[in-house]
Amino acid sequence: PCPGKAIGSGGSTGRPKIIVDPRPWLSVPSVPGRPDPFGRKAEHTVLVGGPIYHNGPFGPVFAGLFDGARVVLMDRFDAARAVELIRGHQVGWTFMVPTQMARIARLEDLDRTALSSLEGLYHAGAFCPEWLKRTWMELIGPRAVFEAAGPAEQVGATFIRGDEWLEHAPSVGRGVACDVRILGADG
Repeated sequence: PCPGKAIGSGGSTGRPKIIVDPRPWLSVPSVPGRPDPFGRKAEHTVLVGGPIYHNGPFGPVFAGLFDGARVVLMDRFDAARAVELIRGHQVGWTFMVPTQMARIARLEDLDRTALSSLEGLYHAGAFCPEWLKRTWMELIGPRAVFEAAGPAEQVGATFIRGDEWLEHAPSVGRGVACDVRILGADG
């Protein structure tokens, strides 16, 4: 059988490598109007500003295309251009890494109304500073901000929505498809 996907790793656990997922890459179509766990709806226009050879951007592109959504891919991330695309295409959902989020948040002439179509922002890929998460929750609302953390090998992850984060800051959320243990230096 053919692998479902082969994704490049960022090398956080050693040397960068290609991670082959032997499982078929299947999906169940989304129910129109009902958001998935990351806030994406089948009818959303999706903006992805990262390379799709990485797991973070690949998943939203695959899910959006599978649902027949319009997917807007940036060949190179530029904060001002991303805001233009969000406004111009009425983007409802996007995936970003914190560096991209910060570049938009720091735009001197950021027109907050340009982001009014965003109903979901899923961020992952790196630590998100508290000031940045709070800024995005002010821009689009806490229930529209979603964070996940986990390896490209998909052996588990943590997940939290912005309103949950406000109640438990600085949590990274609950374990999904894994058990989470916090151990001291003594084990």
